[in-house]
Amino acid sequence: MKANAKDLGAKALAGCTGIMLAVALVAATGCSSTAQTSVSEQSDGSTDVQQSIQEAAGKMDLEYSIRDTDASYDESSATRIALSEAGASVSGDNATVSGSTVTIAAAGTYVITGSSSNGQLVIDAPDDAKVQIVLDGVTLSNGSGPCIYASSADKVFVTLAENTANTLSDGSSWTLSGSEDEPDATVFCTCDLTVNGSGTLNVDATTHHGIHSTDDLVVTGGTLSVNAANDGLVGKDFVKIGGASVHVTAQDDGVKASNDADEDKGFVLISGGDVNIDAQDDGIKATRLIKTSGGTVTVDSQDDALHSDADLWLDGGTLTISAADDGVHAERSLWLAEGTLDITSSYEGIEGQDILVTGGSSNVAYSDDGINAAVASDETSSENTQADASQTSGQADGQQPGSQASGAQQPGGKGMQTGTGQMPGQQSETGGTITITGGTIDLVSTRQGDSLDSNGTIQIEGGTVTTSGAATGDSSVLDFETSGTISGGTFIGLGATGMETGFDSSSQASISATISGSAGDVVTIEDSSGTQIASYTAENPYAYLLASVPEMADGETYAILVNGTQKSTATASTQQASAQGSPQGGQQPEGPGTAGAIRNGAARPSR
Repeated sequence: MKANAKDLGAKALAGCTGIMLAVALVAATGCSSTAQTSVSEQSDGSTDVQQSIQEAAGKMDLEYSIRDTDASYDESSATRIALSEAGASVSGDNATVSGSTVTIAAAGTYVITGSSSNGQLVIDAPDDAKVQIVLDGVTLSNGSGPCIYASSADKVFVTLAENTANTLSDGSSWTLSGSEDEPDATVFCTCDLTVNGSGTLNVDATTHHGIHSTDDLVVTGGTLSVNAANDGLVGKDFVKIGGASVHVTAQDDGVKASNDADEDKGFVLISGGDVNIDAQDDGIKATRLIKTSGGTVTVDSQDDALHSDADLWLDGGTLTISAADDGVHAERSLWLAEGTLDITSSYEGIEGQDILVTGGSSNVAYSDDGINAAVASDETSSENTQADASQTSGQADGQQPGSQASGAQQPGGKGMQTGTGQMPGQQSETGGTITITGGTIDLVSTRQGDSLDSNGTIQIEGGTVTTSGAATGDSSVLDFETSGTISGGTFIGLGATGMETGFDSSSQASISATISGSAGDVVTIEDSSGTQIASYTAENPYAYLLASVPEMADGETYAILVNGTQKSTATASTQQASAQGSPQGGQQPEGPGTAGAIRNGAARPSR
């Protein structure tokens, strides 16, 4: 839904600074849509999600050391290495030259200048050595291996000197044997690696990965551009990005942490800077946790934009996402706490086992489900097989968008078994939770599918949720297996008839009605005195309305207007909502008239 700013009352605006609402509410709604609910006031499900993610994150090193962010060095005591086509020259200690290879053998600072079309910088230092490599206008290529190869050290710092441009590239003659610790990136380290400074580094990995550390990878400064034939940035234990400008183009994953053995490893943290990722597989991938707490992140991926094999925590920052599969995906818990999330295209927008929204602003464009909660299987595969567009173009005549021909695999990359009736990303018939206690969420279908879909429960306790679902097809505004309740906040949903489901018995009243219209319609709800209690703009054609706002009273009748003309009335109830409506001006309601009938009676198509 799009906000109708003209309908915002003065009280609704008061104190609501810096928040863009997807629905325009009257004065009585105040700022409840953006207020976060304390842990003590939340449901058990929301508390469990918060605690589990916070406990997992508490075991991880989510801070930066002083040396990570300090790019200074003493040039007077540094060893200087000048590259050339004839080899290299060294001025200082602990560096030797053999042909086109320069080897650094001890801790210290090494300033590199010049260019070489077939050279290599090797760090072979003691295990406790901290080595700082200052790139001061370097162009280095290596056709048969890494340009920078740290075979031994405690930590390597690659510092980008101020006002310099540096380029590292590999070549097509580089082949791998497949051994576990084999160098496989243009910058490859078997130790911790930090990139800092204020200069520019271009990494052109035409054959393998861009930058790969088999331990930790930290980026805190400079402008880093990586073009990789495989993965862009890989830190086995973790990847942390803060305060840098990072642009990754990758034929596989963009940014990845792969350690699945240690509970304090396997995470990706983005806490600042400007990160832009264009990936043919997952944009950002981690085995245990993806967390954002600041910065600007833009992802265009051919699989999931953000994919965690365990937990995902959006706690700040501005994210703009375009994904052929899921926008953000967590196999276990997913928590939207702070920040701005804009998913411009996706198959399923937000997917996890247990999903909690306590704050932030989320706008989600989706072609299957807007928010989907389901229990993941141990057999889940993270590989995507085809984009949503290609799936659509390959449909047989008469086949519903999003349906699947025999033997085909849909986007979702979750190893769907033919004949099971399970949709991608949903490996269990029941289970999963969606809990919303704060924030603003706007869900817009680009094809069909459910707006909010849980194979377990949906609980809305606060915040503002608006949906503009598909007007036709096997689509629901709400779709749940166990229960769906509302006890606070604002919910305004437009969608299709035929699979309409209202809220179960709840402490906050709701209305539903079969009422049709077009994209761009301004739909308003008024109480018996003619006071407007909600207003919103449809972004799709629609045939069904489900709404609940704090001002609705059980047993009271409300008028539904489209573009200023009354089209229907509906009576609010705290019991399970029924699709109703008394059409005005001869308009006939569309579709069946009982919400929840499909869910509680006839079998629903498998998800």
